Amino acid sequence: MMEYIYKYKKINSWIWKKEKVVGHKLIVDLDKLELYYKDGSVQQIPEYSKLLVKLGQDWVVSVEKSMKKESGLDIKAEID
Repeated sequence: MMEYIYKYKKINSWIWKKEKVVGHKLIVDLDKLELYYKDGSVQQIPEYSKLLVKLGQDWVVSVEKSMKKESGLDIKAEID
């Protein structure tokens, strides 16, 4: 399980929040985001549609490793 930094803020805010997580899931019909932590805990963030999000290189590496493990293929992510 690889951790990555999930950054988010309200659209009208200057302050970014950072969370070190092992996963995240958007629940569109409920307009909320779930963040999953290494210790097994879950944080729910309401009104996801009112947030800006930044995922960095660490997230790309995490997804790439997960895809390699699940598929057994040598997958390389391309980043612009």
